[in-house]
Amino acid sequence: MSESKTETQANVLREQLIRYLPHHLAAYGVVAALAAIIQIVSPVGFSLLKPMLFWAIFLIVHYLYVRAVNIDQEWVDERSSTITLNATDLSHIDDIKQRFEEKERETTEVEDPGNASQEQNGKQG
Repeated sequence: MSESKTETQANVLREQLIRYLPHHLAAYGVVAALAAIIQIVSPVGFSLLKPMLFWAIFLIVHYLYVRAVNIDQEWVDERSSTITLNATDLSHIDDIKQRFEEKERETTEVEDPGNASQEQNGKQG
């Protein structure tokens, strides 16, 4: 029962992270704009660049996490279509298949040389 509670808590957290990403982006944009205005207008003795940089790193991690866990069937279908359409030259796959089949034939011929000589003797006789 504790597993289902843990899974439920993880699902709730994941849904919250997905839902709050646009709010996180908007808050960062507003605060970054205000920080830029403050830096330009007032003679502040310290830079606001470092706090904004750290926040940007957390924002990027948040974005990447949401992109990683927010995969649905529509995305899979779209991605599959894109990959299929972009794969215009499939001749290398045919070449690999042909070389593999040739290697298979060579391997079977080397493994069973007595069978080949019997077949040749049967043809001669």
